[in-house]
Amino acid sequence: MGIGLAYRSPLAVLVVAALPLAAYAASAARYLREPVWNIVPNSATYLANALLAWALAQLLKCTARRIDDLTARTARHERDLATAQERARHARLLHDRSLQTLEMLSRGPWITDPRLRDHVAAEASWLRGLVRGDPPTAPDGIAERVQELVRRHIRAGLAVTIPDRQLRQLADLDDRVPPLALEALLGAVDEALTNVAKHAGVTSAVLTVDLDGDAIRASVVDHGRGFDPASCAPNFGMAQSIHGRLAAVRGASVVHTRPGLGTQVDLTVPLAAVRETRGVTG
Repeated sequence: MGIGLAYRSPLAVLVVAALPLAAYAASAARYLREPVWNIVPNSATYLANALLAWALAQLLKCTARRIDDLTARTARHERDLATAQERARHARLLHDRSLQTLEMLSRGPWITDPRLRDHVAAEASWLRGLVRGDPPTAPDGIAERVQELVRRHIRAGLAVTIPDRQLRQLADLDDRVPPLALEALLGAVDEALTNVAKHAGVTSAVLTVDLDGDAIRASVVDHGRGFDPASCAPNFGMAQSIHGRLAAVRGASVVHTRPGLGTQVDLTVPLAAVRETRGVTG
């Protein structure tokens, strides 16, 4: 039995089992003087037991693999279920707190600036779609995506300037920039412009976006109050929405600023790294 459990190949089981079989047959014939018709069936039990043990071992291994597969699938299902439940909880919190507050502000008398009211209404509409799980409906082209981002910040009160020449150049990049690179870059640009509106003390900024070799780059420049990076504690928006977002696609961000001299945020996403991250060759 042990021979059948020790070897994976049935041929190896037969070869190894033949050794004790031969020893038994020889000793039974020479010392015990047993007849041939008794030695043959007794010897055959060595092979039969070894093969039976091998077959049982293979069945147990196959069953163990199936159990492991079912266990892994069950664990994945439990993780997916836990993720779905957590998303549903977050959706309820967003709906009950943030969404209802935004919709109340957009419809009530508290906001007198029409542009700000429209912006709040647009954000509420976007958040309701997120809570419902609606698919995103962003424009397809890079130039259109950038223009939509700029318009959104203009509606919120920040005058964002981007050269028309660059917009025309961006229209030619749609087939060259992977969606993952564009999403990371535009998300970081969005956060950088939000920081200008919140902290720079100015109402305008300049945005540039272009393709430089095998990387897509963007810069957000303002002539606001600036700050001393050494004296500022890292905030979530800068650490996660800019640095963290770009680091996830092997990009980088650099902030140039001094008190009273404005701020320039340079953002870079290498396209080759994004393709490698997604498993795309080209």
